Amino acid sequence: MSNGREKLEIYLSYAWNKESEAIADALEDELTRRGARFMRDKSELQYKGRIQDFMDKIGQGKYVILIISNDYFKSEYCMYELLKIFENKLFYERIYPIVLDEVSISDAADRVELVKYWEVKSKQLDEKIRKLEQLSNIQGITEDLNLYQAIRNNIAKLTSILKDINYLNTQKHIKSDFSQIISLIEEKHDADFGGFSVRPGIKYVGGVLAALIVVCLGVWLWLGRNQAPMVERGNLGIPDSLLREVPANDEKEGETPQNKPLVKTNEIHPEESERKTFEVNLVVPSRMSQAEVWVDGGPGLVLERNLIFIKLEVKEKQGTHRIELRGKTDTCKVDRVIKNDIEELSMCN
Repeated sequence: MSNGREKLEIYLSYAWNKESEAIADALEDELTRRGARFMRDKSELQYKGRIQDFMDKIGQGKYVILIISNDYFKSEYCMYELLKIFENKLFYERIYPIVLDEVSISDAADRVELVKYWEVKSKQLDEKIRKLEQLSNIQGITEDLNLYQAIRNNIAKLTSILKDINYLNTQKHIKSDFSQIISLIEEKHDADFGGFSVRPGIKYVGGVLAALIVVCLGVWLWLGRNQAPMVERGNLGIPDSLLREVPANDEKEGETPQNKPLVKTNEIHPEESERKTFEVNLVVPSRMSQAEVWVDGGPGLVLERNLIFIKLEVKEKQGTHRIELRGKTDTCKVDRVIKNDIEELSMCN
C-alpha cells in the first residue's frame, strides 16, 4: 500500500531463453523506473522459495505480461501459469501478451501440433506409470500426469484466445519502450483503484512543472518588454564548431590587421555544410544494447537504440570510419567506408 492506494504489481510469465530474457530485462528496467513492482521469478523467488507458490501468485495477478515463445508452449511451468491465470477468470482482461516472431498460432494446423505435443507427453507418462509394479505412493507423478492432460485439454482454447489478440510486432514494443502495454495497464489500474498511475506522484509533479512553466513564461515576457531586442548566435541553434572567426568591422586607433579583435559570425564553413550525413543501423547483441558508441575517436550521435540495434548518424568523410562499442565488460570495433545509408552493420560477432 502507498498513501492509501494499492501498490501496483505487474507479474511476468515467460520461458527461460535468450530472447525472452532480454525482453524481460528491458521490461523490468522500464517498469521499475516508473515505480511499479515487477514480479519476476529471478528477482522474487529466493533460495528455497517454493516455485509452485510463486506460480500460483502469477495465476492470481491482476496484470500479467506474457512473453510467448515456442518454448513457452512446451514448458510445463509456463503452461501451469497460463492455466492458473485462465482458471482465475477475466483471462483476457488480465493478460498483456508479447508474442515472439517465431511463434505461429494463427493457423489451426499449428495449434493442433501443440495439442498433439501434450497428448504425446501425457501418453508417454501414463504408459510409464502403468509399467510400475505398484501404483501406490506416486502422488507427485500422478499430479504431473493430471497437469499434462489439463494442458492437452485446454491448449487449443487458450491459443485460440491469444491468436485473436492484436499483440503487435515484438520490435514495435521494444522501440516504444513498451509504451502501449504500459498505457493499457495504467488505464486498467486507474479504473480498478481510482486514478493511481504507474508513475507515483506524476499528477503532483505535472502540476509543479506547469506552475514553473507559467512563472518562466511570465519572466521571459517581462524581460522582453524591458530589454532591447538581441539576436545571439546561441539562439540560432548553430553549434560553435560550425562558426568561424572573422575580423570586426570597426577598426580602432592603433589596431592592425594582425592584432584586430575577432568576433563570431553565423557563417557556416562551406565544407561542413556540404558534408552529407548517413544513418547506420548497428546490429548488436543484447548485452551491448546500452554500450557507448564512438565514431572516429569521438562520441557518436545515437538516434535510437533497443535490444536489437543502435541507429546512429555518421557524417561523410574521406576514407574509412571507425565505429566502436564500449560496454561494461566488452568492446568491439569495425572499420567501414560509409557513402550511403546502411540498413545493417553487424557488431561484436
